Amino acid sequence: MSNAIFSANAKLSGAAIFTSWNSKDGNIFWNLFPQVANNQNDKSKNFDWNSKIILKLSQDEAADIVQAVRTGGECKFYHQFKDQNGKEVVTTASFRYYEIDNGEKGKKRGFGLTVKRADKEVKVGFSLGSAERFSLLHQHALSQIFDAEYR
Repeated sequence: MSNAIFSANAKLSGAAIFTSWNSKDGNIFWNLFPQVANNQNDKSKNFDWNSKIILKLSQDEAADIVQAVRTGGECKFYHQFKDQNGKEVVTTASFRYYEIDNGEKGKKRGFGLTVKRADKEVKVGFSLGSAERFSLLHQHALSQIFDAEYR
């Protein structure tokens, strides 16, 4: 099962995130694709489908996402592994609530996800509603994983 959130912006610093899981092995995956422009004048919602970051979350990390949305808080992840060439690879991620004061327009509230690996950085912005959907998606994944584990 998979679900996508597209977070494009005019600064071309957005991203798309696809969340999927495998109930039988208990893994939750994120596939993140950075936003790109096809040319200088292109401000449309294009994503670099060839330059993705894949992150495998633990069940506790998925629960941390749920907790962060529930409390308006933050969670951080640190992953270290060896690639197919034996080179150490470090991936860090931060998911946090933010408020930006826009003066007369009021406050802008939401969540931001930043994932860094080597020379790649991907950022996904979430409105409060899309963050809630992201949380519910992780809750659903965990529920299906638990159902599969305890059958």
